[in-house]
Parts: sequence; C-alpha cells; structure tokens
Amino acid sequence: MQAARAETIAYFVTEYEKCLIENLDDYIQNFDQYMKLSTKTATEDQ
Repeated sequence: MQAARAETIAYFVTEYEKCLIENLDDYIQNFDQYMKLSTKTATEDQ
C-alpha cells in the first residue's frame, strides 16, 4: 500500500478534478436558471 500511495493520490486527484470541472461547467451553463430558482425560493419563504 505504501508503494502505491502517490499513485493512488494522483488517481483520486485526477478523478476529483474531472468531476469538479464537469460540475462547474454545468453550473456556469445554468447559472441564470439556478439564480432565478434561488431568488424565487428566497422570495417565497418571506
């Protein structure tokens, strides 16, 4: 396990980065929709 430590960390960092990029790209594309929902929900709660 010790010998594979750096390789394991590199693998998970790469996978996390892929996921983060995909989610951030989705968030950027849908930002206006998300903000409308957020604003609407906040307004309705008052």
